[in-house]
Amino acid sequence: MLNIGQLKHRIEIKKQTTVQNALGEFIESYETVSMSRAKVKINSGSLSTDNRIEESLIKAEFTVRYNKLINEFTPDMFVKYDGKKWDIESIIDPLGNKSYLLIVAALRI
Repeated sequence: MLNIGQLKHRIEIKKQTTVQNALGEFIESYETVSMSRAKVKINSGSLSTDNRIEESLIKAEFTVRYNKLINEFTPDMFVKYDGKKWDIESIIDPLGNKSYLLIVAALRI
């Protein structure tokens, strides 16, 4: 059960969009899908080396109140938390009763 007092952190769910400017050029932009309060749990971190490039990967769970817009996940959506872009790996309704959503995301550094 989710206690409302556990939702201490502000997150934004954003998605990439393409807009046309006054010159007719297409520019990639980010649109806010939802601003929510969340319970944040950092689960793990790892370090990998590929072609002499080191990459850190941090995984986290963001628990938010149910929101239909967030539940309609598309691959171009991400979580903005603490000024960083977290790539969404999955969004599930763990109890199936539309009370809250569990967002699993990864931060690549």
